[in-house]
Amino acid sequence: MRLRSLTLSDFGTVRGEQSLDLAPREKYGKNRPVVLIGGQNGAGKTTILEAVRLCLYGRLALGPRISDVDYKRYLRDRIHRDRNALIHADSAFISLSFDHARAGHRTVYTVERRWRAVGKSSVHEDVSLLKNGHPLTDVESHHWESFVRSLVPYGLSQFFFFDGERIQRLAEDGADTAGLAESVKSMLGLDLVEQLHVDLGLFERKHLMRSPARKDARTRLKVLASEMETLEAESEDLCQRAANTVASIHGIESEITRSEEELSQRGKGLADARDRLRGSVRELELHGSENERRLRELLEGAAPLALCRELCDRTLRQLDSEEAHSRARFTRSELDTALTAVRDHLMKPAFLRRLGLTPEGKQAFADELARVQNDVLLPLQAAEQASVLHGLSEYDAGRCREQVREGLRAGEEAKRLSAEILRLEEERRGLATHLGKAPVEEDLAPVVQRLQLLGEQKGRLQAALEQFESSRQAILTRIERNKREQERLIEDMKKEGQWNAKLDLAARVRTTLAVYLEQLTQQKLVELQNLATESFQRLCRKNDLVRRMVIDPTSFRVTLLDGHDRVLQKEDLSAGEKQIYAISILWALSRVAGRPLPMIIDTPLGRLDSQHRRRLVEDYFPYASHQVIILSTDTEIDEGFVKALKPHLSHTIHLVYHEDEGWTEATSGYFWT
Repeated sequence: MRLRSLTLSDFGTVRGEQSLDLAPREKYGKNRPVVLIGGQNGAGKTTILEAVRLCLYGRLALGPRISDVDYKRYLRDRIHRDRNALIHADSAFISLSFDHARAGHRTVYTVERRWRAVGKSSVHEDVSLLKNGHPLTDVESHHWESFVRSLVPYGLSQFFFFDGERIQRLAEDGADTAGLAESVKSMLGLDLVEQLHVDLGLFERKHLMRSPARKDARTRLKVLASEMETLEAESEDLCQRAANTVASIHGIESEITRSEEELSQRGKGLADARDRLRGSVRELELHGSENERRLRELLEGAAPLALCRELCDRTLRQLDSEEAHSRARFTRSELDTALTAVRDHLMKPAFLRRLGLTPEGKQAFADELARVQNDVLLPLQAAEQASVLHGLSEYDAGRCREQVREGLRAGEEAKRLSAEILRLEEERRGLATHLGKAPVEEDLAPVVQRLQLLGEQKGRLQAALEQFESSRQAILTRIERNKREQERLIEDMKKEGQWNAKLDLAARVRTTLAVYLEQLTQQKLVELQNLATESFQRLCRKNDLVRRMVIDPTSFRVTLLDGHDRVLQKEDLSAGEKQIYAISILWALSRVAGRPLPMIIDTPLGRLDSQHRRRLVEDYFPYASHQVIILSTDTEIDEGFVKALKPHLSHTIHLVYHEDEGWTEATSGYFWT
């Protein structure tokens, strides 16, 4: 699949009708997959990703459990509101054209979605599907949306169409196993196999309840089935309420974004100052996190030795003393042997006769030789008197001395880092306080107040969402207990002969499905963890940080292992490394999916340092897919990164936001071109 063009009319920040050419072009005989779309915050970058999802999936783009009322409210809210118009638009239109190849034949499909406001709250929506410019006749119109989803499966879209928020959630959420499990199952179609497994279980229970089995067993099965229906209804209700809450949170976040844009437009100087302060706070937080990580590394090493500085100094002095003792003992022994040999040679009778000494002279000569030998050896004898506590070899003593000195150096570095962390935290608090006390112009007070209220509402909704999730987990536990009891009763009835060919076939199919699920999941998870490891090592500036990733086939929990096969806690990764981890998982999922779909990435470089950004620009964007559409600000993909992308860059589009009128215009080029 390859996207050709996207047309928007009165959608979001777009006024009137505007079309974006998304098809990658060939330059100098080389295919260039990257299309770069630039725009400042609030200019409409996310609107493009949102429009693609909405055009392809309709209501499903907002989530699998979004209600019809919320969907219609969303469509009404996305109709552009012109600030200066006396009569506002009451309809919107989006159209997405794409190539789809099958069996060597390429077809151009165009999905068009129009809607208009009806009354005070309702919306009328029309969907059309064109094939090579003509209405599709091979499929009935009421099946068009399902047909489009078969071409571009919704379950795969989250691996190919994603934004910085999804990366952030995957990076920060410590309990991301449920999302990963859902992604893998959706990608492989295992959710359908699981549903078949469940349906066969329902068939078994219904058949047994009609059989002439023990009355008490049939009665208990009916009770359990009734309880199961109630529990599943409660679980579904909680899911729906959670989905509605998530939709409300997204709505509030959109309202917060719009209010912040209004604040920026009505008080740009103040807003810019606040943005600078926020940027400074984030920068300090990043520096602080990096210093904390380095401090942890030091403390895991020899730095704790610095806590006993006096003992370390005594140890070094003792090692030096023992080294001097060892050298003195060796030197004294060698000198004593050499001097004794010289004295024996000089005291030979033949040598004494040549000197012509008298007996008294010979004795004086011998005494003088002995005195000289004692004078030479006496200082070495004193050095040999030093006490020996450790008795280490020269090599071991050198290693011990270096370890102690390394500990002292690390202690000094840890002390410096601690002071730097305290300084950064103090500076961050000062900036945060200054940010909170930044003066607000009187006419901006209502906007600021609205932002505060929206923040409080968002907090309450997030607390309610956590409560829904907690309640649902308790219900799921009860459902599992119910299932186990039903399975036990079915096994008992089977032993009593209440079994026939149909039930036997259903049981064998369920067993086969369970084995199929287990083996296919295991096979794909091995491929996924290998590709995820490869991607992480390719994108992370520390190539030896993670040697491999292991994904548990039951819990789908991801375990990171370092070069020594030790578990590396995800919490120990820096903010940038967590984002690289999330992108590696998404990249691996898209590669395992094996579907040639375009990649759309919205603001992916938020919390990455310059080295990690360069890795993504050079090693990820050009190779992520045959078509990569990047939505970025000028601070994420700057002039240097555009130059790095140039060999792979098809063309650029600039989203220019007209602040005085509140609408976005798509032009050719980028920020400075």
